[in-house]
Amino acid sequence: MVLIAKRKPDFMELKSRLNLEEEELRKHLKKLEGLVELDYRKKYRLTNVGKATI
Repeated sequence: MVLIAKRKPDFMELKSRLNLEEEELRKHLKKLEGLVELDYRKKYRLTNVGKATI
């Protein structure tokens, strides 16, 4: 979540930086539902709950 908090990466950047397969990354993002969301530019960012969590 720290990577998302600092950089607001898109899906491909997350996949590359975390060295994960697409399905594995989707599974992890699903687990973070409510903490992480997509903005209008298709970049991942923390929700208010996610910010409070870290």
